[in-house]
Amino acid sequence: MSYKEDYGLDSFTRARILILLHLEDSQGEKGADILRINKELRFFQHLTKKTDIDFSHFNLGDVSDEVRVTVDDFVESGLIEQDSKCKYVLTKEGENAEKEVQHTYITPDEKKLLRFSKETLNDLSDDELLGFMYFLLPETAEHSRVVERINKNKEKIVKSLYEKGKISAKTAADWIGASKRDILDRFGIQLGM
Repeated sequence: MSYKEDYGLDSFTRARILILLHLEDSQGEKGADILRINKELRFFQHLTKKTDIDFSHFNLGDVSDEVRVTVDDFVESGLIEQDSKCKYVLTKEGENAEKEVQHTYITPDEKKLLRFSKETLNDLSDDELLGFMYFLLPETAEHSRVVERINKNKEKIVKSLYEKGKISAKTAADWIGASKRDILDRFGIQLGM
C-alpha cells in the first residue's frame, strides 16, 4: 500500500497539511483548526517566499480553498479527524501517511520553518492570530470583516504577542508606529542594568 498513491499525496499542499498536523506547537499540541492551518501555511509561504498554495483575501484574511478542500478530503478518507476541542488531528492512518511523505515534499530547512510557523501561531487567540497576520502582511486584511476590531485593539494585541515572545520589541514598535523605547515604556518593561 502506498499512501502517496492511495490518498493523492502527490501535491505540496496535501503533504504539508499532514506534516503540519504532525508537528507540535509551543505548548506540545499537534491539533489545529482550519483558521490556524490556513494562517500557519500562509506564514510558512511568507517565510519561504514560495507561492505554491493559492490564497485569496476573504472574510478573515488570506484563506485557501485548496486547503479547505484538502482538509475535508482527509477527514472523509480517515487521515484526520476532529478532536474534542474541534481541532484537526492525524489519525493512525494519517500518521502513517505523514511518515511516507515527510521527506518527499519538504526539505529539512523548510520543515524547520513549518515548525516555526506552527510554534509561533498555533497557540494564539483568534484575535492575536489575525492581528499577527494582518500586521505582518497588511494585504491579507484587504477583505477582512474583522479588521476594524483588530485595528481598534492593535496595541493590546501587539502587547500580548510581545509578552508571549511571539514578536520582538522592534517588531512591536514597527507595528504600532512608535519607537522601541516608547513601546517598552507603554508596556511597562524595565530594562535591567
